[in-house]
Amino acid sequence: MVEVWLPYEETEISLSLPDPIDLRIEPRKLVPEKSEAKALEKIYSLLSELDEVRILDSFFLSEAEKRFIKRLLDKLEIDHTFVSEDPNIVIDIPRYDPIFLSKGSVSIYYLESNRDEVLKSLMKKIPVSYPDNLMDSLPDNVYFIDIIVNGGAEVYDVYISEGGGHWETLWRSYESLWSLKSELAPLIISSVGGWPWDSDISLVASSLMKIHQNMAGDGIAIVVGDGIVRDELFDMVANLDNINMFSSLPEVYLYHLRKLFTEVNKRLYFFGGLPSTLLKHLSVKSIKNIEWMLRTIPSRMKRSISLIEDALHLYPQLSAEYHEDVGEAEEG
Repeated sequence: MVEVWLPYEETEISLSLPDPIDLRIEPRKLVPEKSEAKALEKIYSLLSELDEVRILDSFFLSEAEKRFIKRLLDKLEIDHTFVSEDPNIVIDIPRYDPIFLSKGSVSIYYLESNRDEVLKSLMKKIPVSYPDNLMDSLPDNVYFIDIIVNGGAEVYDVYISEGGGHWETLWRSYESLWSLKSELAPLIISSVGGWPWDSDISLVASSLMKIHQNMAGDGIAIVVGDGIVRDELFDMVANLDNINMFSSLPEVYLYHLRKLFTEVNKRLYFFGGLPSTLLKHLSVKSIKNIEWMLRTIPSRMKRSISLIEDALHLYPQLSAEYHEDVGEAEEG
C-alpha cells in the first residue's frame, strides 16, 4: 500500500492506496521563508506610505478570503478599513473559478462595479464574461494587489500595480504555478485545500464544481473538505428555488452548484464536515469513510489515481511543460 496525505482543516488526513499504482500528484507549493518575507515586504512598502488604506469590500470576496487579507494586514501592522465606495486598494487571492473564471483584483473590481447586472445575469444562468476593454475601465488612482498563495496560508508571490497593469503577467505566473502537470486519471481524490479555505461554504462549492466540470464523465471523484455549518445555511439551501435575487456570495455558489450537479449526474462524493442532509438538498453525494469507498471501486479504476492537494487554486488546464514533454516523447 502507498500512504498519502491530504490537507484537511488545519491538519491532514492519511489514506492508504493500492500498490502498484500510477499516482499523479498535483501538489501544493512549498514557499521558502525568504520568498514569503520578500512578498510581504512588497505589500508593506506600498501600504505603509499611504495616508489611508481603504480596501474594496467586494460582494465577490468570500469570508475566508476577507479574513485572510485582514490577518495579513494585521500581521504587517497596517491600519486599514474595508469600504464599499471610493477604495484606493483592491486586493484578492487570484484563482480560476468555475463561475467567475479568472478571479482576481481586476475582475472583482469589474464585478463589483457592475454588481446588479452580473447578479441578474447569474440568476438567468448566463455565464460571467468580461469585456475586451476590461483594462480601460480601471481607475488610475487605485492600487491593485494580487496575492498568490501556496494553497495554504503562506504567500507565494505578490503582484501590485497602479491601474492593474500587472494583470496579464499575473495570470501567466498563476497558470504556470497551478496548472495540471499530468492528465487527470479516471479516479480523482482531491482536497479543497485545507485551512483557511475549506471552512468556507462558497470555496467548498467552488472546488466541488471545478472537479465536477473537469472529471471524466464515467470517472469517480472524492473531494475532502471541512465546511462550517451555521443555522442560516440550512434555510438558504431550503429556499434556493425561491430566490429572486442573490443577496450573498454563498447563495450564488450553492445555486449554481445544485444546478450543475442536478443537470449532469456524475459519481462525485464529498467527505467532510457538511451534513449529508444538507448535501442531499444540493444533489451532492456524501461518504463517511474514504478507504471504505475506495474498496468498493473496481481494481481497474484504481490503477491510475490523480491526487489533488488543492482543488480551490488549481488551474484545470494542462501545463506548458506537459505539452513539451508529450511533444518530445512523440518525436522520440
